[in-house]
Amino acid sequence: MLIGVVRYYGGTKLGVGGLIHAYRTAAQDAIAAATIIEKEVTHAFNAFFSYADMPFIMNEVKEMDLQITHQQFETDCQLKIAVPLRLVEEFKARLSSFSSLDLTEETT
Repeated sequence: MLIGVVRYYGGTKLGVGGLIHAYRTAAQDAIAAATIIEKEVTHAFNAFFSYADMPFIMNEVKEMDLQITHQQFETDCQLKIAVPLRLVEEFKARLSSFSSLDLTEETT
């Protein structure tokens, strides 16, 4: 966590002790007002597959509680899936049995 405090000089000299108190109070107020958001680190995969495999692949995504961040359905199906790092190996193993699946890792 990083807290940055900017003080604009208002014509009053606070001195070292006053500045420390002002910065400490500003930091405490910021922490008290903050909302903590926890996010799990994910890895993005692009999955290209046939319509015949769609129910099975969608079932795997649902069972693993993964997030689909993009989907496109034309002559074939395309999903962009966010997979938590702790589930990457299991995800690859579970989807390896689908012959029509082309699974690529997205590089950022």
